[in-house]
Parts: sequence; C-alpha cells; structure tokens
Amino acid sequence: MKIIHWRAQIGTMMADTREESAAGTKSNSVHNGATSGSTSGGSSGTVKKLQFDLPPAQSLMQLINNPYLSDVVFKVGQAGEFIYAHKLIITTASEVFYAQFNGHFMEAKNDQKSAPAIVPDIEPGVFMEVLSYIYCKLVNLNASNMLDIYYASHKYMLQSLSEKCEDAFERLTTEDNVLKVFQANQKHRFGNVDQQCLKIIRDNPIKHFKQDHFLKLSAEALLVIASQSTINCQEDHMRQAIETWKKQNGALDVAYNVKDVLCRKLHFFGCHDFSANIDTSFFVLSRIALYGLGVFVGVDQEIPPVGKVEIVIMCQNKQLASKSVPIHKNLQTHEIMFEKVIIDKNCNIQVEIKKPDDLKKFKMFHIKGSKRLVAS
Repeated sequence: MKIIHWRAQIGTMMADTREESAAGTKSNSVHNGATSGSTSGGSSGTVKKLQFDLPPAQSLMQLINNPYLSDVVFKVGQAGEFIYAHKLIITTASEVFYAQFNGHFMEAKNDQKSAPAIVPDIEPGVFMEVLSYIYCKLVNLNASNMLDIYYASHKYMLQSLSEKCEDAFERLTTEDNVLKVFQANQKHRFGNVDQQCLKIIRDNPIKHFKQDHFLKLSAEALLVIASQSTINCQEDHMRQAIETWKKQNGALDVAYNVKDVLCRKLHFFGCHDFSANIDTSFFVLSRIALYGLGVFVGVDQEIPPVGKVEIVIMCQNKQLASKSVPIHKNLQTHEIMFEKVIIDKNCNIQVEIKKPDDLKKFKMFHIKGSKRLVAS
C-alpha cells in the first residue's frame, strides 16, 4: 500500500507541474540563442511551457530566463530588465558566478527573489547570449554584438566564449565596418581588437577616409589612427582627412605629428622617348597589392617651360588617381597614392602625363632600360 501511495503522490506532483507549465506563454517556450533579447515573460515571472524528451541542449534551452525552479534573478541593463537563471547551472560554468553566489558577496546572503543581482553594464540581449552559451554552448555572434559579448565573457571569466569572440573579430571585421568596430572598442579598450582594426585601416586608409564612419570617430580614435608610424598614405591624405573630420565635428583642437609614411614604392623604367603627351602601359608579372606609383617627371632642356602637367593613373581603363605637378629641369619622382587595388598577373596599368593646351611642346626625360615593373 505504501508503494501505491507514493506512486499516486508522484503522479499528482507531475500533473500539477505540467498544469503550472501550461499556464506559461507558448511563444516563449524555447529560447533560440538569438540576440533579440527574447526576455518577455521574465519580469512577470510567468513559467514558460516545457517540452519533454528533448536532446540535452534543447532541454536546457527551455530553462533560459524561465522562472521554473529559478533561484536567482538578475536586474539587467540601464532599463533594469529582470532575467531568471539557475544557480546550479551558472555557478558551475563561471568562477565569477560561483564566488558571487557562494562567497561573502551580498548576493550570496540575500533572497534572490526579493533582492535581484544588479548588472548595469550589460544589456539584456547580450546577457541572454551569455546565458545561452552557459546553458547550451550556443551563441549568436555578429558584428553588432561581438564586442559587448567579449566584454561579458571577460567579466564572467568564460575563456572559451572569449576565444569564440576573437575568432569572430577575424571573420566579421571587414573594410566596410572596421571603423565602426574600432570606434565601438573605445568603450572597452581591448588592445587585440584595436590592433586587428588598425591593421585593416593602415592597409587601405584612403578608402576609409572617404567613409561616413570616419566622420563619426571620436577625437581619441582619430588621433590613434593619425599617430600610426606606418600607414599606406601620404601626409597630405592624412591632413586632408583630419580637416574634413574637423569641419564635421566642430573646431576641435586635433593635431598630429608629422611623420614619414612607409610604403612599397614601384618604379617604372621606359625605353622609348617621351613626348609632350605620354601614354605608357605596362604589365605586372605577378599578383600584387598596389597602393600608389612613383612617376618620374622632368624636361630634357636647359630652360624648362613654366607650368604643370597632370599625371593620370589608369587600371583596366578605370582611373585610379591623378595629380598635377610642376615641371622641373631635373628629374623628379612624384608619388601618387590611391585606394588599395589588387592587381592580377597581366593586368594592364596606364600612366598618362598630360600637358595643358597653352603649354609649348617639350621633350621629357626618359631612362633607358627594361619595361618591367620592379618592386623595391
């Protein structure tokens, strides 16, 4: 009779639990680990409907922000949204949570239902992703949330989550969003993230100077870029970019040190006479990244004409850059920088030197030798 009595009692408990669960909101029965911050039902304390006989990860996913058997409540973000958790799960995943709820901290002594743990520095959507990783080892990382999740992983000493974020930085930081990521990191100051961003910015700065996000940089972020010892642009490019930024952001006192700009210089040697208008083509011998050209300009006569010529750089009939330069008796090298261009083998490059119509015809210097493009 005792056995029958206990079985009846257990059956009653299971029925009560299922009825209580059924009262929960159906739309919140499963958390999918997305950053949507699906925390509705948390602040009201409604138990979410449970499903049974699921794989372990899906079973645990149902408990994320579910008041069912929850023994800890977090008040998260600036809005103070309530999110439910389970001490047994979070304290075995995070050393920080273990100390917080088992040591001498206030949270370990207070009733968690009446005195929730305050988390003002992490927003609900990010905190939900952290719980998703703790409960199920699932996290949705994207360019918008990876920095904040990286911060949370450091705060709660979740090393494996930190490593996933670092992998995401490598995959998701591109030329199109690098300035946005770099600016967002000014709040966290992660050195490795700065280095990853600066590597991309230094590689093709002229392109980044033209982007809208460049004008939205803080003064501190701008100075970090301007103070780079090596960057693939000339001083004039940097100065002009800063002036444009200052016009957009007001008359802020932004200065930077004059520095040598290191880049790969490409010299072209022609084997024919140069006339008044020069249109020279050459082919590269292997795939390279091209940032600019050094073009020799000078006249082969005692008294040079007074005026300027225009140097135009073309790639596959598309103009990359142009520059107006004065004419000198001596041979001068003029560096012309442009956005990074990937040049494939046998790609055609044209260098055209144009004189204005009012300038008399003159003969320019040339250097006899190979038509090869030589990198040095």
